[in-house]
Amino acid sequence: MSDLALNDVMSEIDGYLEEKTPASLKMAIIDVHKTLDALLSSKGYPGRSTEKKLFWAGFSLKGKDDFLAALEMHKVISEKLEFQLTDFEAKETVAAYKKVIKVIAEREKLSIGDRIKNFVEMYLAPTSLVFWRNLAIFFGFFGLIKLFSAYPPAQNILKWLVDIANFIISWQFLLIVIILVGIVYFLFNYFANKSKVRIKEDVKIKEYEDGKD
Repeated sequence: MSDLALNDVMSEIDGYLEEKTPASLKMAIIDVHKTLDALLSSKGYPGRSTEKKLFWAGFSLKGKDDFLAALEMHKVISEKLEFQLTDFEAKETVAAYKKVIKVIAEREKLSIGDRIKNFVEMYLAPTSLVFWRNLAIFFGFFGLIKLFSAYPPAQNILKWLVDIANFIISWQFLLIVIILVGIVYFLFNYFANKSKVRIKEDVKIKEYEDGKD
């Protein structure tokens, strides 16, 4: 994410705060969280969650009570649409996010070597819980196959699993997966954009009603 793009996004977020409507205040927090997550990804930090990406960025959450509260606020408004927050709460939450965004934005983008190192540490290093989980799954899977092969009644189950494997390792299955992923991706973007449009419409309606008053 370039500095120019980041500045544009932050200006839009500040605009939401200035509107001071319930919908715009929520939009400000949702967008500032997305901005931080996108910034972490653009820098090359791995992880499925923002917290995990922050971990690989070396950003400790210890002693960051204001940011922990901001993360919790984002979680609350994401899960409870009816939740109402105050103008003060929204500004405090966005301010906490901005501090972290400033720190991350000033860091250099990870090199390919650093990305590989982080990947190894996350998935292949013996100190990683993910490594031991995957190792247990690997040996457990082949141990189960060996167990099935030792008992004639279980060989039918093994044959059934082989048939499934043959189907999975086929062009037909790959085509089905590609189609399903495409559908899910389309629906996700459709509903995400629709939700954002709905919130913006709510803001305009609220502004209109306030103007009439």
